[in-house]
Amino acid sequence: MTLTSGTGGQEDAIVDYLTGAITLADPVSGTASLSYEPGAVVQMASDTGALMVDATNRGLNYTLNLVDLPPRPGTLVLAYRALGRWNELRDRGDGVLSGIGTGTINFQTGSVLISLSRQPDVGTPLVYRYASQSESEFNVRAGQAQFADPDPELRLDMGAAVAPSTLKITNGDASVNLTDNGAGQLTGTGATGTVTYATGAIRITPAAGVTVGTLIAEADTGTGITAQIPPEMNGGAATFTIPEAPLEPGTVELTWYVARRWHAGFRDDEREILQKRTLRDDGAGGFIDAEGTIDYQNGGVSIPNLEGTYEIEVRYVESTGFYSRTELRNEELRGDVTVAALNDLSSFETTTEELAVEEAQLVLADVGAGEMVFPGSVLLEAGGHEYFDRDGTLFTQHDPSTGAGVAVGSIDYANAECVFNDPPGGTVIVRACLVGQRPQGTEAVHFRTEIGPIRPGSLQLTLTNLTNGERVTAEADANGIISGQDASGHTLTGEVDTQSGYVTLSAEFAVLLGDIRYNAVGLRTLPLDPDIVGLDPVRLPQDGRVPIFRAGDVVVLNHTAETSLATPAAGASVPLDRDHQAEIVVYGNEGAVELDPAQYTVDLDAGTLTFVDPLTLQDADGNLISGPWLVRDRIEHMSLVTDVQLSGLVELQADIPHVFPVEETVVSSAVLYGTLQARALNLFTQRTWQSNNPNWTSDPDASGETDAEYNDVAYPVQTANFGTVTEKWALVFTGTSTFNIVGQSLGVIGQGSVSGDTAPINPMTGTPYFILDGEGWGSGWASGNAVRFDTQGALAPLWIARTVLPGRGTVENDSFELQIRGDAD
Repeated sequence: MTLTSGTGGQEDAIVDYLTGAITLADPVSGTASLSYEPGAVVQMASDTGALMVDATNRGLNYTLNLVDLPPRPGTLVLAYRALGRWNELRDRGDGVLSGIGTGTINFQTGSVLISLSRQPDVGTPLVYRYASQSESEFNVRAGQAQFADPDPELRLDMGAAVAPSTLKITNGDASVNLTDNGAGQLTGTGATGTVTYATGAIRITPAAGVTVGTLIAEADTGTGITAQIPPEMNGGAATFTIPEAPLEPGTVELTWYVARRWHAGFRDDEREILQKRTLRDDGAGGFIDAEGTIDYQNGGVSIPNLEGTYEIEVRYVESTGFYSRTELRNEELRGDVTVAALNDLSSFETTTEELAVEEAQLVLADVGAGEMVFPGSVLLEAGGHEYFDRDGTLFTQHDPSTGAGVAVGSIDYANAECVFNDPPGGTVIVRACLVGQRPQGTEAVHFRTEIGPIRPGSLQLTLTNLTNGERVTAEADANGIISGQDASGHTLTGEVDTQSGYVTLSAEFAVLLGDIRYNAVGLRTLPLDPDIVGLDPVRLPQDGRVPIFRAGDVVVLNHTAETSLATPAAGASVPLDRDHQAEIVVYGNEGAVELDPAQYTVDLDAGTLTFVDPLTLQDADGNLISGPWLVRDRIEHMSLVTDVQLSGLVELQADIPHVFPVEETVVSSAVLYGTLQARALNLFTQRTWQSNNPNWTSDPDASGETDAEYNDVAYPVQTANFGTVTEKWALVFTGTSTFNIVGQSLGVIGQGSVSGDTAPINPMTGTPYFILDGEGWGSGWASGNAVRFDTQGALAPLWIARTVLPGRGTVENDSFELQIRGDAD
């Protein structure tokens, strides 16, 4: 804000242009004068689109070809979903996209190059929206000079047909005194107006300074003729016959609707708008201010231009640029002609009615087929009150601090008409009104909600039918299906993905993206106590879902098939339906007991098994087995994971050599340890071994090392992959030549002597844990001395953690299998 007169400063004064609120940082005393120019937010042509991501096009780099309607600088917004979260890129206005990724835009060609920071999830869209560069999307025609009739028109109704020249209207103080002239015109003092004889509808415009108050109407009333008649068309000319003739001259009113086309965008299809036409007869066989004839005796009507002509600006694009041309078009009749007339006045009787004003209508401007009043641009003043529009409703008593007001009427943006529930009183001053070309709409819209996931069935939508200005509401059901319609029955359908908030709409009418408003209930997951889950939940996504595999992991696909088998016969060979299996096993007792593997041989490459001869049908313990018999064979494929998504999709680096049934295949994680080999290390001696405080560290304790030694250079500790385990060992001397063999976890497992080899047996394998050659022992050992060393087995360590979620059990048995495998050179 700028101080134009007076003293003092408001360095931090803030103006909210959208609400009109002014916030002053410093207090002000006295009075102040403010001048301002009303403004309005204009909806420009908006385009939306979506590119669905699937397994074939998923990546980090994408292109968009928006040559049809190139974006305006600073309007393109692109959103994509990665690992269940939305990420955005925005045009900075200089042709560069920034955000969670990068990109560039060529505003001349509409070419967009995008590099994402994360790979989008399969089955989700890349959603984009922007305002196009369509020329002359709106031409401002605001200003009071545009409004020829600023006085509101009051609507009243006699409730019956009125005989010509019989209507008289007065009010309590006689400031209004009107009579009809027999031609549908109300003349007199205090107001002007019209009457439709066949329906009894009355329209009155009060004179300046006149308060209408209560109106008393006296007239001869009865029943008129109303009919819907399909005319015979010849070019734009129409002929038809009104039933129940002869007709009373001066009482005929004809109403019909014609369609006009308008074209807002260079690539936009032509759109249709309906316009109302009304004719009244002049009482002499013609029509007021129009060509045509009417025969009152037989009801015949002829109108040469029922369908008139108009000009349309057609916009189009060629390789050299954007162009437009003006074409002359014919209007198109929509529906029948509605007729209202009088024919027999003999039964009419004189009645007196006290008339209540139903509503007041104000025509803001003359609008063409491709024009409208822009929402949010209307500011009116009448009777000491200001009126403003919002979403098709007229309000007064605006509170700038809350934005609230009192609803007093409605506004039809398409036809530039305001309707007041109560007359505002006196002349209406139009302070602001923006009239211009209708913005380009679309019948298909893609967008995402700002929150997600949303609760099923909570999404509600409100938007405007650009064709007729009607408000349309729609709701999504629990399955995400959106449905709604306007008052004319035009439908709106669509879907919403409640997990991501992605919405697609398809309408039978044109809508504006910026005009769509929605309500939805967002879902949030409360964070868990870190002490309960054992990790910081801040690192988890809101819904708690995380991939169990990661890119770079190794996984194993495996599938087990069952094949029924006849009773095995000695020497018989059985070929299976597939080859190159990882395992083939024969079972009896309906698959409950495994046949002794010694009773058959398998060829995994060929996919066959052969029973031995002689054959004994028994298990590995020698117990006899009976049928039914079956074979279970497993195929496998090990590969590196290149990508993982929350949807469960796992991409593999290597091609899959087998056919894996989708519903039956299991994906197993594989932990790779590389080359493993048993070994011994860290051998040292210790002068004193304390059994109550054993030293399992890698260095002697305070007692120091012994003078006696074991020569592990010439006679190293021998280990073997089969028998050696990972353990810390101590050989604790009980005399000068004997010792106990002690393991940190195994305890005392035996005794040894320096006079021979030491080779304690691993009971699991029947082979030694290690071997110490007796030739390596020196002399000088004493009771309490110890030799410490460690061994590492060829088996890799593995920690298995199983998580059981609280709640009712969903399966009777839940288990997993762990397989240790390896290759040997």
